[in-house]
Amino acid sequence: MTQEHFIPYPLKFEPIFKEKVWGGHNLKTLFGKNLPPKKKIGETWEISAFGQDISIVADGPYKGQLFTDLIRKFGKQFVGYDIYQRFGDKFPLLYKLIDAHEPFSIQVHPSDAFAIEFEDG
Repeated sequence: MTQEHFIPYPLKFEPIFKEKVWGGHNLKTLFGKNLPPKKKIGETWEISAFGQDISIVADGPYKGQLFTDLIRKFGKQFVGYDIYQRFGDKFPLLYKLIDAHEPFSIQVHPSDAFAIEFEDG
């Protein structure tokens, strides 16, 4: 049985837009994001495997595929040996762009132990 090999190319993902009370439209101006009209977009999640917010490949041979499906399919070929050994099919990072058009809300980030127990990592 042969395992399919990952075809490397620069992956681009569809952004996931997050409306925030402090958001604006600078992500369109600065990065050319096609923001939803009349919404205050405070964040675009560029690469995510968090909860229901899973990034989708925007173009190329893997267009339309979920980021998490690629991790499951290609494992360490895709995310690297060390990352895969430590986290398996879970991707530990969230890449986002932020537009704080208004003053930021207070943010509290839980400890790793709390996040694992209550937020599924």
